[in-house]
Amino acid sequence: MGPIATTYDENPSDHDLCLMATRGDSERAFRVIYRRYWDRIYRLSAGYAKNPDDANDIAQQVFVRAHRSIHRFRGHAQFYTWLYRIAINCCKDWIKQAHQARCDRRDEVWWSERAAGDGLFGVPTRTESGIEQREAQDALQMALSTLRPEFKSALVLREIEGLSYREVGVALSCSEGTVKSRISRARRQLRRELIARGYSL
Repeated sequence: MGPIATTYDENPSDHDLCLMATRGDSERAFRVIYRRYWDRIYRLSAGYAKNPDDANDIAQQVFVRAHRSIHRFRGHAQFYTWLYRIAINCCKDWIKQAHQARCDRRDEVWWSERAAGDGLFGVPTRTESGIEQREAQDALQMALSTLRPEFKSALVLREIEGLSYREVGVALSCSEGTVKSRISRARRQLRRELIARGYSL
């Protein structure tokens, strides 16, 4: 499911949209918000859920939660940073549910594919064949699967979504120093894992 079309001719700011939503016009405001942020929220969700349907479900849940709690947004942070915090929480909830499903189903292959977070990054390598590229991607996904969730979240928001360290900190409810530490540790761990497999970042 893609973004909902809007009939607005204007391009209201996030601040104006939040005011509109809290003053009783949330449906029209969220049509614009949905269109504006769907791709980014879906991309983040897809980093946690390999299956496109699962990623779509997570992204939809993000906007449902945002719609329900928009009245609590006080403007202390950028709106999209607030939205990303909701997205991270939805992704964490999905991981818990997927883990429970894994325990119920005892399907190690099913869980390992999701734990790897397929699609988060691409490996910049000068391989000559599709097979080699696939092997490089597999190696990266195996390395990513070794990261703790808080390290993985920080790395995704910084490297893929392009948020500043401050914005990542707001999204994850931690300090800039903590964000930098997590990303640094995540990069070192990825590098070690990839070198062990014959690749490097």
